Amino acid sequence: MTLINGCPPIHMPIIFGPVTKKSGSVQESSSSSYDNDSDSDCKQVSTRKDLDTENVNTLQTCCICNSTIPLANAIFCINHVCCFLAHIVCMAKLCVDKCEIIPVEIECPFCQTRVLWGVLVNRNKIESNRIQSL
Repeated sequence: MTLINGCPPIHMPIIFGPVTKKSGSVQESSSSSYDNDSDSDCKQVSTRKDLDTENVNTLQTCCICNSTIPLANAIFCINHVCCFLAHIVCMAKLCVDKCEIIPVEIECPFCQTRVLWGVLVNRNKIESNRIQSL
C-alpha cells in the first residue's frame, strides 16, 4: 500500500486513544429526526426487527428505483430503526462521487446516517447470511 504524505487512504479511518466499550443500541439522536412515513412510495419492512419474520424470497421495493428486489439481495441502512433498502448498484450510483469508481462514504437518503461503503457492505453481508440461515 502506498501512503501519500505518510497518510493512509481517506476510506481507512484512524482512531487514537484508549479502547472504550460502546453499547449495541442505536442512539436516540440518530433516530429522533427520522420520519418513518417520509417516503410513501417506498413500501418494505418497517424496521430491521421485522426481517426475522420475513421470508428471504419476499419481494420488497427498492427505495431508489422503485423496482422489486428479493429481501436477500437488498442492502439496508445500518441504522436499525431506518426502513431504507435498495439494490446495491442503485445505492452505489446514488452515492458515488464523479471522481470515484466506487463510493467511499455514503449517507442514507432517509435518516442521513453516514457510513463508510466498506462497513455498509460488510454489515449487510453478515445480515444477509443471518437472514438466509433462518
